[in-house]
Amino acid sequence: MKNKNTIRAILSLSFLLFASCKIEPIFYAIEKEVPLEKAVIKGNLYAMTEFKDHLYAASGKLYVKDKDAIRGWQAVSAPPGFIIRVASDKDNLYVLTEDKKLYTSKDAKDWTAVSITGSITELFDNKASDTNKKTAYVTTSENLYSLTGETA
Repeated sequence: MKNKNTIRAILSLSFLLFASCKIEPIFYAIEKEVPLEKAVIKGNLYAMTEFKDHLYAASGKLYVKDKDAIRGWQAVSAPPGFIIRVASDKDNLYVLTEDKKLYTSKDAKDWTAVSITGSITELFDNKASDTNKKTAYVTTSENLYSLTGETA
């Protein structure tokens, strides 16, 4: 009885060993992988939004790429300061800096400061896929505001 179990175990292991030889070894597959490219956006990614067929990312600086592109992030001009948030509505792109200053732009080139009553705590948008329904919001220590260009 003990010999039958031993023979069965040996046959099972032999079958698995020969059956697995038809599959490429894992190390061969790893060698064939495409090497990673160097990161363009270094550090933490704090926020991302879509605005006029582009994706914008906040990571201390402001980065942009075409929304359908796989690669191609580039740093773009932004207001002074360490950018921690980015949001948009159908007409405006907004950025919030670490020192809680809020800026807006219609073309992501010319930036204007937005005046808000109270201390800003957060900037975000509703991520609506329909551009006409997309809205940006800012929260302060006192209230929640819907942004419309240079006013809240």
